[in-house]
Amino acid sequence: MRLIELYLKRMRVLNELSIDFTEQAENHYTLDFLVGVNGTGKSTLLRTIAEIFLRLEDRLDFPFGFRITYELRKGLVISISNLAEGIGDQLPYLLLRENTQNTWQKRIIPLEYLPKLIIAFTTGSEREWALLEDVQEEIVNDTGNVVNSVTEKESNEIQTLGPEDLQQLTDLYLTELPGVPTFNEESREDNQIRANEEDQALTSKGFLFVKTLQLPLVILCGLLTDISDKNRLRANRGARLQQAMREASIEELRGFSLKFRMITGVISDDQRNFITQLAQGADQKLRFGTDYLLIYDLSEDPITSIAKIFAPVGTGLNLFRKLAALSESNDDEPILREVNLFLERTSSVTNDIVPPLHLLEWFSDGERSFLGRLCLFSLLGDQEALILLDEPEVHFNDFWKREIVHMLDDVLHGRPSHVLITSHSSITLTDVPRKNIHVLYRDADYTQEALFPQMETLAADPSDILINIFGAPQATGAQGILRVKKEISRALALRKLEDRVKALEVLLMDVAPGYWRFLVRRQLDEVRRLQQLERQQS
Repeated sequence: MRLIELYLKRMRVLNELSIDFTEQAENHYTLDFLVGVNGTGKSTLLRTIAEIFLRLEDRLDFPFGFRITYELRKGLVISISNLAEGIGDQLPYLLLRENTQNTWQKRIIPLEYLPKLIIAFTTGSEREWALLEDVQEEIVNDTGNVVNSVTEKESNEIQTLGPEDLQQLTDLYLTELPGVPTFNEESREDNQIRANEEDQALTSKGFLFVKTLQLPLVILCGLLTDISDKNRLRANRGARLQQAMREASIEELRGFSLKFRMITGVISDDQRNFITQLAQGADQKLRFGTDYLLIYDLSEDPITSIAKIFAPVGTGLNLFRKLAALSESNDDEPILREVNLFLERTSSVTNDIVPPLHLLEWFSDGERSFLGRLCLFSLLGDQEALILLDEPEVHFNDFWKREIVHMLDDVLHGRPSHVLITSHSSITLTDVPRKNIHVLYRDADYTQEALFPQMETLAADPSDILINIFGAPQATGAQGILRVKKEISRALALRKLEDRVKALEVLLMDVAPGYWRFLVRRQLDEVRRLQQLERQQS
């Protein structure tokens, strides 16, 4: 799947914005960067792309006009619009054009014409992204106002729990205790039907938003995927995440545990079956009432153990999707209660014969965030998808900013996915040519242009990108430049040439190699020349 063209009539700061995306090589992924100064609407653009497909999937009205063209698979190009003549006034219905057809047709968009999976991640505010997950719960009325999907009849039926209702709930919870008989089988069956329906609605969604709270699951599934990659191990290339683990002082993943709460009426039949299948690969199983603790030991034969864990789902990404759904279902009573990773730290100055195991929660927020994002990258190659990454390089040092595109290329090579990344990193942009970078420009009110950079960017000097794309007057820090200029002016203001030379020599020792050191040396050479002339005249 790859995007070809996008036009937005009006969406917040984005006004009549048109973007033509790059062509991809056959059976190869596409990568595009969206860059610009703060406030140009980069994150809004990513969210809007996701919202378009979510509203198409749930067949909801649109509060904004758009036209989008994408290649779903080889030989099938889809264009969808709600604008007259493709770019005119907004219409109350959708227009579809397939492949090279010249005419737009008014019709309902078949679900098989939509991307099967959209993956999104942000290092910024998750609130706006989280709202997209609730799109299917909205109904847009004729005036464009969003109302809750609960009908008036259902609303009238919602009442404060009475004594009988409370007794039914008490009976339901008691039935979950061993040896206690069922008091209300009919109510229990109704709850189970509802749980099955909720699970079906959740698992059928094609939008996966990875939240910060889910990073422990991302790390778990990413490390399991990396360990199980036999081809890389046979090629002696090392695990994909090996360097990242060393950065976090991690030697190996030695095991993990998952704790589930399995309450009838809360957990669906499919979820129960999935947990039962997971339990078959566990080395230890403990039960505490309705809580089940599964413990996995990866210290002996990790490849075989992980194969059993992946058996119900096939890939690390599918495992993450299943576990993430269990951690979210029923906010008050999530089914997946705890995730613990047992990590062996690298050798230290201690005299421990066996390095100690650490829980993931003992690591700092920065370590978990760093490792989580790199593990997320390792999962993105499991399935073709539209991948939306909102400033994934935030809090990375410059070394790891250099590695982002390299890791994505390694993971996605041969997979026809499309990756859209918003970024403020001049280093990261040196990994792609200019045709893969779209610079958003905003006037006083709106962003209406997305242009290619005027310079070539592949393997460029990051300082050139900082100046030519991000608009910095200099690549050096403003305070550093100001200090050098002041010190030069102060030195040249001294009356004696000897004092000027000493002051400039001291400054030269502090300034790093580059243009500003050259400037100091030039001034120093000029003062020395004057000093020599003065001696000759005397």
